[in-house]
Amino acid sequence: MKVCPKCEMSHEDERSKCGCGYDFDEDVIRKVTKWARFFHYHRLNAKYSALYIIGLLLDVLAVISLLYIILGVAGGLFNHSFMMVIVAIISGIASYIIFKAISESIILFIGIEENTSKTNDILGKILESLRESQITKL
Repeated sequence: MKVCPKCEMSHEDERSKCGCGYDFDEDVIRKVTKWARFFHYHRLNAKYSALYIIGLLLDVLAVISLLYIILGVAGGLFNHSFMMVIVAIISGIASYIIFKAISESIILFIGIEENTSKTNDILGKILESLRESQITKL
């Protein structure tokens, strides 16, 4: 069942338009193109696109480590192994924290570099305008 975000009416999954005029298909296309534009313009054309992709891969590994917890706990309960449950929980949480911390650090450093570069450009323009104003005074 689909729920229209505009009027909150429920519809069958096959339906593409709501009675209020909301188009479910356009919403999906809009969401996909929004993410495609974000990755294309903001990161993949940047100087450090490889680092950004590594950060995204580490995010995926962090999610996989959470799935490892679920599978480890299920396997431990199935085999009646309390030790396996404890090891799965501790190692899953530790790997999630490590992967997520490294990923966030990479993205943080990329952001710092981008902001530093923008600040350098702005300060260069300000310095150039100050030099021009001093030359015209002489």
